[in-house]
Amino acid sequence: MTSKLWRLVAGTSLSVVLVSACGNSPSGSTAANGDVEPPDPSPSSTLPLPPEGMPAIRDVSSLLLPADPGDSIAPGPNRLYVDYDIDRASAWETMASYYGFTGPFYSQLQWDRGITVLDKSLGVEPGRTWTGNVLARNDTLTTVGAITVTATLLDAKGQQLEQVQASTGVPEARPGEPVPVRLVSETQAEQVADVRFEALADAAPTGTDRRLRFIVDDNPAPYGHEEPQERLSYSERGLEPPLPYLECLAVTPTDRDVVLSGIDNVLAWQDGQGRLVYVAEPFLIDETDKTTYGDQTPFCVSVDDPLIAKDLTSFATLWWGVGESS
Repeated sequence: MTSKLWRLVAGTSLSVVLVSACGNSPSGSTAANGDVEPPDPSPSSTLPLPPEGMPAIRDVSSLLLPADPGDSIAPGPNRLYVDYDIDRASAWETMASYYGFTGPFYSQLQWDRGITVLDKSLGVEPGRTWTGNVLARNDTLTTVGAITVTATLLDAKGQQLEQVQASTGVPEARPGEPVPVRLVSETQAEQVADVRFEALADAAPTGTDRRLRFIVDDNPAPYGHEEPQERLSYSERGLEPPLPYLECLAVTPTDRDVVLSGIDNVLAWQDGQGRLVYVAEPFLIDETDKTTYGDQTPFCVSVDDPLIAKDLTSFATLWWGVGESS
């Protein structure tokens, strides 16, 4: 089967290095939760020294998923796009699969500058009132908890129209990891000329485990699909047409010693310009008390707004998964 996920494209900007997850890795090391450990001072590093005023590069190679065990598994690529200004790269260039995350803009730079809202990822949903989806990244040196974003909506004269706030559904963000936030306002979309962002994060939670990968849905049901009643998912049976967009995935632990009491999943869809189109938290299909190695826990997400749902099959799917250790 062919995955919907974007491929990695090697860029041509300053100091770009592609690092294999199975080969040499950047200097320094990263703990299992992504927190920074002292860098290796060895001169044999495969990466150039950072330009003056730029931070060192964090080694996140241990967080990358290994090469695909099968076509239906969310692919790597098992390489990193490392750039001293990753934010100028495109989502296509920076897409990769990590334990517990498949998406773009995972920074390998050891910044310690707080939470960064990635303006160019902002996508505004179609509709009368302004609803925005955006990525916020943990640009600190340690894992943080859920990130909250405040958006100040401004008119053409710079006057404040409204201030809205929302938190991500991803319980934690490792150093360099972006997470999605959906912001809903009551302001007419046509009035909004500019948006200013602020972000903060909760303290890191305990008992989390990111050793997860997801199995992609290569054939999501498009909005308005027609299926015999017996082939519909239980969540769709009895619904009147048009039927909603339906995308399902399965999440599976990657290591034999993983035992989870629950899994938090968040999906987002991204267009070809790197803008988030929609953010949703899937619902669990089968209740389970424990997830272990070899289990495939199924989740689905249903979208019934035709202004959004009708185009979702054409966008890339991003995924975040955080397990709760038993």
